[in-house]
Amino acid sequence: MEETLPALRRPRALNPHPREASTAFTLRDILVQAFYAWRPILAAFLLVFAIGLAAAILTKTRYTAEGRLLVVASQEAPDRALGAGALASSLVTVDSQKIVQTEINLLVSEAVVRSLVGTLEPDWIYPDLVEERLFGLLPPHPRAELVGRATQRILESLSAEAGANSNIVRVTFAHPDREVAALVVNDLLQTYLAQRRTIFKNNQFDLLTAEMQRNKQELQKVRDEIDTIKRDFQIVNIEQEILLIANTVDTIRARQRQTRERRVSLFAQIAETKQKVASLPEQVFDFVETSDQSPNIDDKNVLLQLELQRDQMRAYFKPDYPPLQELEQKIETVRKAIASDERPNFTTLRRVRNPTHAFLSDHLAQLEIEISATEQQLAELARQHDESRERMDVIRTADMRLQELEQRRGVLETIQRDYVLQIESAWLDRIAAEQRDKNVSVVQWASPPVFGRSRAPGLIAAGLVGGLLFATAVGFAVTRLRPVFILPTEAERRLGIPALASLSETGGNDGLPQAQDAIAFLATRLAEFSVDGERLKRLQIVADTDSADLPRIAAALSSEFALNHGRNVLVVDLSENGNAVLRLMPPGESGARETVRDLEIVETSMQGLFATRGAQNSALAHLRTPLPELRETLSELGQRFDMTVILAPPLNRDPIAQRLAARVDASLLVLVADKTRVMSAVRLRDALLEAGGDLLGFVMSGRRYYVPRAIYRRL
Repeated sequence: MEETLPALRRPRALNPHPREASTAFTLRDILVQAFYAWRPILAAFLLVFAIGLAAAILTKTRYTAEGRLLVVASQEAPDRALGAGALASSLVTVDSQKIVQTEINLLVSEAVVRSLVGTLEPDWIYPDLVEERLFGLLPPHPRAELVGRATQRILESLSAEAGANSNIVRVTFAHPDREVAALVVNDLLQTYLAQRRTIFKNNQFDLLTAEMQRNKQELQKVRDEIDTIKRDFQIVNIEQEILLIANTVDTIRARQRQTRERRVSLFAQIAETKQKVASLPEQVFDFVETSDQSPNIDDKNVLLQLELQRDQMRAYFKPDYPPLQELEQKIETVRKAIASDERPNFTTLRRVRNPTHAFLSDHLAQLEIEISATEQQLAELARQHDESRERMDVIRTADMRLQELEQRRGVLETIQRDYVLQIESAWLDRIAAEQRDKNVSVVQWASPPVFGRSRAPGLIAAGLVGGLLFATAVGFAVTRLRPVFILPTEAERRLGIPALASLSETGGNDGLPQAQDAIAFLATRLAEFSVDGERLKRLQIVADTDSADLPRIAAALSSEFALNHGRNVLVVDLSENGNAVLRLMPPGESGARETVRDLEIVETSMQGLFATRGAQNSALAHLRTPLPELRETLSELGQRFDMTVILAPPLNRDPIAQRLAARVDASLLVLVADKTRVMSAVRLRDALLEAGGDLLGFVMSGRRYYVPRAIYRRL
């Protein structure tokens, strides 16, 4: 069963990181990178270590003198660190740790240390300040900078700290001279106490009282001006007045808009009503009634009564009974009267006043009355609007003046509050001034220390650790910025294609004998692989730049196919001279030659292996060769040989490999370790894939073993 070819397909199926999970850095890779860049790594380590060693040699033993202060926190001493606005709380609750920290900050302040340096002279504390620098290469520091530099160096060597649950402050100072160290600590304590008395001296009470009285008069004057403006403009609350007048103006404008809309509607209704009234008559026809009935004629009723009487008499008398015959004659007479139709007809015609005309006339009168009232309402609203606008102008003027006065009053009230707090603080400071000197006292003066401390071991260790870290960083930077490949795993990560073989550098022109096993394994894999269900028949070998290993790899791979896999193999050499492969594989004894189109094919001394001569001038090597001719040439070669190996020219010299990429079954990249540039390899991969070709992977040649083999075998 044939194995499916794990080649990179065309761009539509390209996977940019097919082997990313299996190409993580190993200890072997790290050691290879380290041995490859051992010169900059060693130089970086030695540089930092030499700096640490020189610092250890030049450093001097330092003696630390110690003095102690006792800080007493009491309720009579207000905490100035809390600010003037927290006087009440500072008198009730005292944070002793905060007071101690305040005293420490004052003790190690730059002002106190600068006063100390001015007293002791900077060149006496640090004699090297007036000596030549850098072994006499630079002159001494200018005299104007001595105080500042000495102050900075004392601050770096000076320390003052207190325990977590203690009011004792330890003051330490380190110096190469033990006597100077003790003297600096003692003079610092004396300078601090003198500076403290100067800082806490308070002469501001009288000044603050006068300023408070002046500010109070200004504040009262502003308040009187505000009251005067409110009385003149009849204002109680300016915000409510502004809101009220604004709402009034909005309401009047809304009513004016509604009234104007109503007036327009009334004019339209009046015009329409007048038109309707003019077109209607004042009277209209009600009804007409015609009748022939009279209240004095009752013929039908009489006839009915006579017929009823006749019917009754017929029941009891014979037809010749005289009263019955008389009754018959009456009935006949009534019937003739009814049939003669001589009764008169009466007609009634009635006309009434037109109700629509009357309704519209009344409605027209109402509309005319309403339009008159609307005009008067608009006049009244206009008057109210003018009144409101005048009031608004008055309120606006008053508001501008009141805002200015209110802002001034707010500023003056804030200043007044601050003056009150500051006066209280100054008064309390004056009361507590006599107690402050008792709050801090020296409980231990410094004496010259007996033992010193050298920083040489720490500097040596720091130089060692720093050298290792800097060397690691330099190694990483060199590896990261290296423009070439030295390991197959690097190429796999950057190119996203698999490494099919790795050929070590053997030197000379010995045909890479030590790489035969790798070539044999590669040939076996390619022989067993299939492309779209068929055996690999056309293979292109291409590199980005010229390399002597390129024809050797093509020759060795073709030889493996011919000897160990029983295939007739043709090597098409499209390199610059076209005969590089023939130099490695001399022609056979028979010297048989043949020609396929314009390709001259020579049988080599190895059975089943053929090579071209001068193929760089054939149609395969020309970019302008028509596609049908190119296909026919490759087809004829495929019918004649089992496998065709095309050695393409470097892509930076001739792009023919990019055109042939889509005409062969697959392409094989050749990367030369420590020579093929990363960007060139990426460009070569992208060019072949964009041309529609398939990539099997790459072969790395010229690989060196930078790690000693004794170490390499154990990794």
